[in-house]
Amino acid sequence: MSEDAEHGGAEHSSEPRRERGEGQMQEQAQEARPDRGGPGGPAFEAPGLWVWNRRSQRFEEERSAADRAEGAEPAGEPSEDGGTGQAPPALLAADSWFVRDGHVRAFDRHAARFTLACEAQGASLVPGAALGLIAQEQETAQGARGGLGPGPVALVEQPDFWDRLARSLLCRGEWFPRIELVSPVREGSVPQLRFRLRPAPPRGEAVSLWVPEVPDPRTHPAVKGPDLDRLAQLRTQAAEWHSQDALLCTPEGVVVEAAHASLLWWEEDALCVPDPRLGVFAGVTVGLLVEEAQRRGIEVRERRVPLTDLLSREVWIANALHGLRRVRAWTGRGADDGVLARPADFVSGDVERQRERRFARWSAWLEAQ
Repeated sequence: MSEDAEHGGAEHSSEPRRERGEGQMQEQAQEARPDRGGPGGPAFEAPGLWVWNRRSQRFEEERSAADRAEGAEPAGEPSEDGGTGQAPPALLAADSWFVRDGHVRAFDRHAARFTLACEAQGASLVPGAALGLIAQEQETAQGARGGLGPGPVALVEQPDFWDRLARSLLCRGEWFPRIELVSPVREGSVPQLRFRLRPAPPRGEAVSLWVPEVPDPRTHPAVKGPDLDRLAQLRTQAAEWHSQDALLCTPEGVVVEAAHASLLWWEEDALCVPDPRLGVFAGVTVGLLVEEAQRRGIEVRERRVPLTDLLSREVWIANALHGLRRVRAWTGRGADDGVLARPADFVSGDVERQRERRFARWSAWLEAQ
């Protein structure tokens, strides 16, 4: 799973919480002001792409970076390769978070997860002592360090980098920024840090999940970034089935998560999540929900189940962009109308109303964080 939609681009839902028209999105873009408190000084003026300059220790607009590389005035739209004419760099790691009027839920956890992912790819964003603290929190999330060299290359040396980046997003409206680590754009250089400021797409409260006939295609399930293109392809296929996301399963048919969200469900009064050893991505949002359940004395189970065990259950998916959503239907081959099952069809009206109330309480708690 990628949480960039807290898990592969802008995800859409058929039942949006808030609809924002094109005019409002343009107005919101105008309200984003230069980053006066962010890393290295002014940076973020409007939706766009910025590249980290290791020498100046600041983000610079991608167009400006390309101009300096070429020694010429810009012509047309900036390219993904920074104007070098080479193929776009590979995405090594990424993280996204939802911003509403300057507020981000659990920003420190997103920062920690991305920092550790960068360290696994041979790039350091913070001093080593801070990395040690992060590793203690996330040691099961990313696995052993592989990557580009025997030790991390210091890309960012500012100890308050994440605090300053958070302060740079005190803009009105709803946003879905993404920070990225990409492969070196030139032979012999080091990985590149980039930042994208994007308006948030409409958010939704319910989804249909498409069940592909192939197993989880990810090659790096513990790291968000390298598999985003594969997950985006699954979302495109899911849309053909009038679904907003796709279910990921092992070759044996055990459920893992959604392509762009974490999966959780209820078995009576116990909250269940897939066994982390299945290759489950360490979702920030689902982590908050599990911790709150434990604080409330609710039993949390790590389970290995086939899809058939979930068809009648109360199933939720969670990510940074949409928060918490209910699974209203499962779709895929095997039914004339493409709908394999609707959980509400398996229970009485009273039980369904109880489920709706429970979801509303938990969703309200999460939105308040």
